[in-house]
Amino acid sequence: MARHRYFVSPNQGSWAVKEGDTRLGDFPTQAAARVWARDMARQVSAGGQDAQVVVQGRDGRIKEERTYSHDPRRHPG
Repeated sequence: MARHRYFVSPNQGSWAVKEGDTRLGDFPTQAAARVWARDMARQVSAGGQDAQVVVQGRDGRIKEERTYSHDPRRHPG
């Protein structure tokens, strides 16, 4: 199964959460978008699928990256 990847990124004065090319929501602050994306990732991982949240800063650089469920880099094999 493919990993669900939720991206938190700036969007014209607000913050968007996307999965691939699909915008899932817009939020007034980065913190609110991050919490929502994290909750989505936790729901997905509770269902047995891997999920990841990637948070970008206003400059587009990745500030934070978290994986939920099985992370092959931490659990080889």
